[in-house]
Amino acid sequence: MTQHLSVCFLYKNKTREVYPYCLLHNNGIWYLLATQKDILKYFTLSKISLLKSHKPKSFIPNPNIIALINKNPTF
Repeated sequence: MTQHLSVCFLYKNKTREVYPYCLLHNNGIWYLLATQKDILKYFTLSKISLLKSHKPKSFIPNPNIIALINKNPTF
């Protein structure tokens, strides 16, 4: 059984708690595609730091977000 959990990290000097959907490699750069406050965002992996210890929240992936990612996987 797959479990989907939130992650928390420091990005551009702000603490972010996001719901991850996938990793994307585009033009030599890795990105994390995740929702934050129900908005799909991409985070450059090299700019993510300080993965925080927190109580992860489980979530059910939004099928509309999955369809959007599948429709345009390179963003």
